[in-house]
Amino acid sequence: MGKNKFNITQDNIIEWLRSTGYLFPKNKRELSRFEKLYPKVNRETKNTSIDPFAIIEGSRKPKKIQIQFEKDDNKEYSDLRMAARKFENLPDHIREKIKQNHKNNGGDKSEN
Repeated sequence: MGKNKFNITQDNIIEWLRSTGYLFPKNKRELSRFEKLYPKVNRETKNTSIDPFAIIEGSRKPKKIQIQFEKDDNKEYSDLRMAARKFENLPDHIREKIKQNHKNNGGDKSEN
């Protein structure tokens, strides 16, 4: 299989910039290259309009968005905090690491 080679030189760099969309195409050749690189995309939009002046003036009221969480993350974290405080069901290496961090952070010097 042969490879496509594009010989971009100082003489044709502007033509390639126009063909790739960095500059506006000026002729049909550049436009056809651009259309091959970026085929037309049909975007579906809602048939609503927003007044930009209302946004600038601050008279447009934004819509409230409801966010639903599927599970209670705070409960999971509180269980972990309690386990760390009471040193219950923690492996010895984690228990020692917690004590070491507590000492290094200027906590009290007593050990539980």
